[in-house]
Amino acid sequence: MVTERKPTDSHTIELGEHQSIRNVVELHHELMEVALLPEEVAIDAGRVAKIDTAAMQALLSFCQERRRHDHAVRWVAVSDRFRTVASGLGLAEALGVARMA
Repeated sequence: MVTERKPTDSHTIELGEHQSIRNVVELHHELMEVALLPEEVAIDAGRVAKIDTAAMQALLSFCQERRRHDHAVRWVAVSDRFRTVASGLGLAEALGVARMA
């Protein structure tokens, strides 16, 4: 559900419990709104209980775009499920969540 995810004034994107192809277009648009900001952008994935490949690809694209412009992405929190899916897809390192506790 789109209302679960919102950018805040501090450029933190809060991911809701369910991230899937159903809302990936909205996620992508939200990420691209802050992709080129010079300030650090934080992502809170602590509530994610379900995430599919499409949502992971949108997040990976965002992280790569930020890095390409030397802009930081900080993960505020990452749920166990998010980390498991990222690792299973081989994306944990590329996303920057491999070493998070």
